[in-house]
Amino acid sequence: MNSKTKTPEALAGATGAEKSEAGQLLKHDTSKRSRSAMSLYAKPGHKRAARMLGFSLTLGTSSGWSDFVTVASAWLTDAERAALAFSSLKSLSPQTAAETFNAAFAGTGWPVAVLGDPVAEASFWVDHARPEERCTYLVTIFNTLSKRDRLNFLEYVQEVAA
Repeated sequence: MNSKTKTPEALAGATGAEKSEAGQLLKHDTSKRSRSAMSLYAKPGHKRAARMLGFSLTLGTSSGWSDFVTVASAWLTDAERAALAFSSLKSLSPQTAAETFNAAFAGTGWPVAVLGDPVAEASFWVDHARPEERCTYLVTIFNTLSKRDRLNFLEYVQEVAA
C-alpha cells in the first residue's frame, strides 16, 4: 500500500476514531435532554396557556374547555386571545366558523332536559352558559317560585355558604 492510499484508520487520525467527527459526536453525553425553545424563551403565561390547551384537547370535555377559557383569560392578553380565536375560526369551514361564532355570542339558549337526567342536563347547560345567562335564569326562576320554595331555596343557599 502506498502512502497516498487513505485507509479508514488514516482518515480518522493517528489515535483512532475518537478524533473523527463521528467519534467526537459519540463522545458527547447524550443522556442530557436539550431544552426546547418553548421552555427556554416562552413567557410563563404562554407556557401555562399552552399546557392547559394540551389538557383541554386531551380531555375533550366541556369542563376541560371551560377551564381553558379561565386560564386563557388569566394569562393571555386580549390581542393574543383574539389572534387565537381568529386562527381557530380560519381553520374551520365557513359554515362551521359561523355556527361557532354564533354559539359563542348568542348564548346557549335555555336548559332542556329532553331525555335523561335533568340534573346532568342543567349541569351541562351551566358549563356552556355565559354568566349573564346564568344570572338571568336564576333570578327569573327565583321570582316564579312560591313563597315556601323561595324560603327553602334561601335556607339551602345559606347552608351551602356557611
